[in-house]
Amino acid sequence: MLAAQEEAERGNIGVWSDAAYSPTPVERLDQSNYQGWKRVTGKIISFKQTVKHSYLLFSDKVSVSIEPSSLPLFIALESYIGKNVEVRGWVKRSRDRFYVIVRHPADIRAEP
Repeated sequence: MLAAQEEAERGNIGVWSDAAYSPTPVERLDQSNYQGWKRVTGKIISFKQTVKHSYLLFSDKVSVSIEPSSLPLFIALESYIGKNVEVRGWVKRSRDRFYVIVRHPADIRAEP
């Protein structure tokens, strides 16, 4: 299924031809455009873990949120630091910060 999705993306077929599903650079996220499912791109600068979630940080204002139950599916979070990634998921806002919720490693595509 992932292969078919990637082929559709490369060919701008179906939903992938809609501008709403184009990647959004992390710097462009703001209060007017964060809602809904997004493809967010940027460079991971660090990570942190709390009792409730683990986070990959694009900046102090934008992060990727991984629930503890999903964490065993992922490679070590340190390995994402310094990589440009595309994260796919639902963007949420908490005060002046944004975060993308991911549940599976396929939701994060890192450059080699």
